[in-house]
Amino acid sequence: MKQRIDASNALNEHLLQELESHKTALESRTGDTCPSLSKVDAEVEEQDFKEEVKRRTQRPPITSLVEMVSHVKNYAGSRRKEEQLFYTDNDIRAFLAGMAVSRLIILQGMSGTGKSSLPRIFIEAISGFNRLIPVESSWRDRNELLGYYNDFNKKFNAKSFSIELYRSSKDRSQMIPTFIVLDEMNLARVEYYFSDFLAILQEPDHDKWLIELVSSDMRTLPMELPDKVKQQMNKDEPTTYAIWEKIEKSRQGDLKSEISDEKKTELTAYLAKLGELTGAKDLVAGRKIRVTDNIWFIGTVNQDESTFEISDKVYDRAQVVSLNRKGKPEGKYQSTNQKYVSVDVLESLFETAISSYKNKSEVEDRLETLDAVLMDKFDISFGNRIVTQTVDFAAVFTAAGGKLDDALDYQISTKILRKVISSDDREAFLKLLDATKGYPETQRLISKRVKDLR
Repeated sequence: MKQRIDASNALNEHLLQELESHKTALESRTGDTCPSLSKVDAEVEEQDFKEEVKRRTQRPPITSLVEMVSHVKNYAGSRRKEEQLFYTDNDIRAFLAGMAVSRLIILQGMSGTGKSSLPRIFIEAISGFNRLIPVESSWRDRNELLGYYNDFNKKFNAKSFSIELYRSSKDRSQMIPTFIVLDEMNLARVEYYFSDFLAILQEPDHDKWLIELVSSDMRTLPMELPDKVKQQMNKDEPTTYAIWEKIEKSRQGDLKSEISDEKKTELTAYLAKLGELTGAKDLVAGRKIRVTDNIWFIGTVNQDESTFEISDKVYDRAQVVSLNRKGKPEGKYQSTNQKYVSVDVLESLFETAISSYKNKSEVEDRLETLDAVLMDKFDISFGNRIVTQTVDFAAVFTAAGGKLDDALDYQISTKILRKVISSDDREAFLKLLDATKGYPETQRLISKRVKDLR
């Protein structure tokens, strides 16, 4: 009996060692941890994508903000009858100025006013990319937007949003303006699933615009290395090359060729410098995705019983574009083909308009007067962020051919008035009505509220 027990124990020990060997071999064969992002690496190097980028960038250039407004309006209105879209100059100016103010633009208004169509036709007119992501009501956290790591199959399951964000951040794409549209973004709570982006987009250093997909490096050791790389490694780092040789033997089932995690980390670091690891090439440290300067996030929102109220935190960080009326044709539209504006030129136009703006003091004085009324009658104030946004918005809006009063009316009615519109103090609204003369949309909304409280 003792001999049989000893034999069983010896067999068990052997089986455990063999199991450990198979486990090591299996883990080393997991291959690409994030195949959907690696697929993007391959797609952007295909000839079709290269030619598409070249075709867009060779279209006639747009050289001014005024030209851009006119071009987008004519491009939308001169299409075939079933595809025609009508927007006012100020609608397009507000959207354009919003791009200068924030990377997050919220389009709100009644159904049928063209909220979803505006970003699509705008970016098409200037030869940019448009990526549409439908928001689902079941989204509760960042994983619903970005994706998650599956411990069972050792894979990162990237969602459409992450794939399109990664594609847009590729070097070949960075010269082209790109909209990532979150359709019906308030079907779920924006501050839950989009919180990471709300945080980083306030960071002045754009090099820190990084979103962590997972907590550890997803890149894995390759199954094979080119002979040239192995020869170079053997020459420069013979101890590192010895680690690679042991791993090769381990993969072939050699039980004696065990490698510690520390040694694997050493080899991984060496191959990372050479770009020889398996996985998405442009993830920072193999786990973070970069938000590049060519990307704007556009959210369309509805206000009904099926949606969530968007919080002040989101509204304060975003630029709101309100479309309250169905577009109507304004005379004859001049037929025009697509033109092109690069990200560098677009940002240069924004910076020039803002830096050369001569009415900054006037805007600040008008806002200070309004803020005094809000404090006195509603005990509410608005912060420096809204003041800065309004100054920059007015600078770009007027540089695009608009009037200062229209720009301020737009910002007051969409960003400032909403902070008090739920108040029940009719007398306070009457004072505010008197303080906002010259701003027709703001006056309309206040008058409506006064009527409701009568």
